[in-house]
Amino acid sequence: MEHLKSGHTHPVVCIDPGHDSALANPSTVDKRYYEGQQMWDLSQKLRSELESRGIEVMLTKTQVNQAVSLASRGSRSAGADIFLSMHSNAASTASPNWVLALHQVDNGCASRSAESKSLGEALGAAAAAQMGVAWKCYAVKSAADRDGNGYLDDYYGVLRSASAAGTPGIILEHGFHTNLANTLWLLEEENLDRLARAEAEAIALWFGVDGGEETQAAADGGDSLALFRAAAASALGAQEDDILAKTVTVSTVVNRRHAVVAPIQQRLRDMGYTQVGEVDGVAGPKFTAAVKAYQATGTGLVDGEITARQLTWKRLLGVA
Repeated sequence: MEHLKSGHTHPVVCIDPGHDSALANPSTVDKRYYEGQQMWDLSQKLRSELESRGIEVMLTKTQVNQAVSLASRGSRSAGADIFLSMHSNAASTASPNWVLALHQVDNGCASRSAESKSLGEALGAAAAAQMGVAWKCYAVKSAADRDGNGYLDDYYGVLRSASAAGTPGIILEHGFHTNLANTLWLLEEENLDRLARAEAEAIALWFGVDGGEETQAAADGGDSLALFRAAAASALGAQEDDILAKTVTVSTVVNRRHAVVAPIQQRLRDMGYTQVGEVDGVAGPKFTAAVKAYQATGTGLVDGEITARQLTWKRLLGVA
């Protein structure tokens, strides 16, 4: 496993369910939506999904209406391997429509900032794939150097305090509750279930954890093609009978961290294309090499890309 603190035998994740009240941050476009309640519900679902994969979970609070300061939230991650603060975003207009992962700045520890960024990219891609929107991942520096170490701090208090506790952390904004389509999507419990599964799988892959129902079924000699179809459907936010229509272009330059990359990598490994390397959810040079090797065994262009317009995707799905 990767990204574990010294002495850890399994991952420990600290989840921060966002705001202090169930009624915090009401939507301006649908009166049923409150960020506080929805992110609390999503955090509980994510907790269950992570624990089912053998990942230990800590929460920054035990009740939805428990008030916890920004400094305390991050500091409660001491001893955890990662800190994850769960939110939905807001804007002055209804047009913003993306998932945002905010990672930590390099406050004198480049390795922690790099881990934070890679985690943010993995989770941003996973959440965006489920919501059917774009995603962004970046850091925001404060104008201050509060600890006097010569580096500007994180702008966001929870990330500052997590960094002070030695924990790589991100703030994950699940779309905008000022955008009606995002808000309606987040109000559906089934969609929160899908988000939780996708994010738990992304975290498990980031740690290199072997677990979850699909992984275990594969280990037990389950049907690799059936597992791939199920995993691809989950990653694309589609039903299994709609995964041909829902596919996206995946390559080293387009959607390289899309949630569907990991299922494709696993499928290629299962078929013996070991040049794909580890199942890390990143379409890099090894991914290209494996895809080209697979394409070379059939018809069509050998370009290392998975696309909707060629036979590669259909062949992977066993329908061409």
